[in-house]
Amino acid sequence: MGAAITFGISLSVLGAFLFLKQWELRAGRMFFPGLRAKADALVLSYTTGLHSLTPRPRKDLAKHMLREGAHSGTVLLLHGVHFLERKLLRLINMIKGRGASTHPTTASEFLKSVAESKQNGRGEIL
Repeated sequence: MGAAITFGISLSVLGAFLFLKQWELRAGRMFFPGLRAKADALVLSYTTGLHSLTPRPRKDLAKHMLREGAHSGTVLLLHGVHFLERKLLRLINMIKGRGASTHPTTASEFLKSVAESKQNGRGEIL
């Protein structure tokens, strides 16, 4: 609610300033010319001070941006390849038959024959 009130006040003041400037241009007069000159000088001094504090663009900015873009693209490509690798490994394991078994018994014929021979007590492998 406070933001809406502040926005409304700011918009009203901006409209009043624009209306005052339009009136000054039509009438050919200025309100408070001495105060306006001092305010202009103050704004100019603050602007030059802030301008001196702003960082200057790097001379090698294009090279830096290309390097950062190449790095980001490589990382994105690596993530994509890693994703495809995991999907391919799942496909290969599914084709080979590894992973979750659908058969109720997983023993081979050899292991079954060894188990039968141990139960018979013969110790022979059939």
